[in-house]
Amino acid sequence: MQDTFLQVFVVALGLLMYPSSDHNHDLDDALTVGMQDREQLLSMEKEKINQEIAQSFQMPKEEKNTAEMLEINVKNDKMQKHLDDSVLPQTMKTNSQMDAQTWPNQDNNSKLLPSMKSADKQSHSKESTSETSDMGKDYIWILWKTLSVISFIHFARKFRQRNSQVNSKVTKTIFLANAAEYMAVLDSTTLQTFYSQCIQPGSIKRHREEEFLDGFVSDLLESMKNVCLEVGGMSIGTVDLEDLHNVVVPLTPPESYIFKCLYNNKADDALLDMHICGQIEVMKNAQIQLCCPCQASGAADIVCLLHNGSDKMKIRKVTDFDERFCKRRSNYLSKAEVSKWFHCTLRQAWSLIAFKYEFEVCIDNSNIPGAVTVKFRSGEKISFTISPVIRFDSHSYFFITTCSLKTTDTSWPLSLSKYEDTFLQQIAKVLPQNSCHMQTLEITLFLHKKQTMLTGRSDIKDLHFKTALMHLLLAKTPNEWKPAFLANRLQDLLDFMMYSLKAKRLNHILIGNPQAKRMIQLPIFCVKSKPLNLFYPLVVHRCIYQNARMHFVELLKNAQILINDYLGKNKSISKP
Repeated sequence: MQDTFLQVFVVALGLLMYPSSDHNHDLDDALTVGMQDREQLLSMEKEKINQEIAQSFQMPKEEKNTAEMLEINVKNDKMQKHLDDSVLPQTMKTNSQMDAQTWPNQDNNSKLLPSMKSADKQSHSKESTSETSDMGKDYIWILWKTLSVISFIHFARKFRQRNSQVNSKVTKTIFLANAAEYMAVLDSTTLQTFYSQCIQPGSIKRHREEEFLDGFVSDLLESMKNVCLEVGGMSIGTVDLEDLHNVVVPLTPPESYIFKCLYNNKADDALLDMHICGQIEVMKNAQIQLCCPCQASGAADIVCLLHNGSDKMKIRKVTDFDERFCKRRSNYLSKAEVSKWFHCTLRQAWSLIAFKYEFEVCIDNSNIPGAVTVKFRSGEKISFTISPVIRFDSHSYFFITTCSLKTTDTSWPLSLSKYEDTFLQQIAKVLPQNSCHMQTLEITLFLHKKQTMLTGRSDIKDLHFKTALMHLLLAKTPNEWKPAFLANRLQDLLDFMMYSLKAKRLNHILIGNPQAKRMIQLPIFCVKSKPLNLFYPLVVHRCIYQNARMHFVELLKNAQILINDYLGKNKSISKP
């Protein structure tokens, strides 16, 4: 009963929840005709069964009479047997009577034979009727099960088709044919005007800020070196001041220690924000031998004629370097400890030179080490960063970011920005004069920055757009980067990013790329490593992918409006 109720429920659900669609009418009609044919076949089978049952119950009258005579004869035989048992002495008489009675009863016995046959036929017809009824029930049961299974499969298939249609509509609304549908109305002349009026003034302002930072950052770094000599710990190496808004400060260990950098190219869910990472092992320098007994850890009461009290304190701090900056029970450098030490050193360095300047310096207390903001009395602000790094080689280094502090404390992200800049410089030599490749990148980064201000941060970074541009530089011919093709190249860059987001794959330009090593000389680990997917976080976490996709779609939708808005504002300002 429960199985029947379940099957009825499945069939009813399949009929009620049957989703209608215009393109599947033929399939629906075919299924309807098939079900009608099955119903007709079922009704015909029922009629045949009813006819057989009716024929089995229509017995002739003669068979009924013979059955009655059979019952009477049986009763007579019983009575005769009772009488014979009561008169046993009259044996001869009974024998003669039995002989006389048996011969005439032969006719009756002959008459009883067809009645017995008819009874056998009746029982056989009843058995056949029951068998046919059972077969009919089994046929109906099998047919019912088949219909229920077909209905369930059909319902599941139609439900899946409806979901796929909904998903396809959503994807069509999110990703259209290409980015040209958004940027088609913008020509190269409009983009050139937008770049010259809205982006170049920002670069000019940035250049003026760098003129101020040139002297201030140099003074601040010199003060930091003095603090490192007095307090101890690590020392500051040679600083490259090419980008004064993002100053990279290399750190070096004391003379008794060395840094051994270990590269690791491994996709890990715990290191989603660090595509290229490694560890920094702190090792004691075997070439430096501490021969003076006062330098021992338990020699606090020894009077030394070579080293005074302050020198002893410095030596003890140097010997405790690995315990201070390494993670417990390991010899690997800790990002959290280095960030804490660098933040304290920067504050002490500013306190030593603050009397020279008439402005306020705010050192951010966030996880980003070296985030500095200069506030003038006029209300103007200049922000820059002084980031501590560990040199991997002459063109790459390990650094610290906000996200990397939340992951494994001993895993450091590796920066190849110097190699990327060298790649762009080398490929620019074969491009036409005043090529539009940097304008394309700066316009895209401008739109990305404005969209981030509107909708918040996403996992699409400036590095992704820069990598996409470098892929296009290798794919396009040099003549395609003329200034007149700025609109086309901007569309190509946005199309490339859109297709990369769909595929959830954007390979690093320098790692595992044979074409890149033809342009510049790369380290061995870049050449021998497998291609590295910068969109690996999008593959692992769907929420990150959805956020990045919606961010890029909004960027495409707002690009034309944003460009026209900025151009309209500049026109209104230029009018007297």
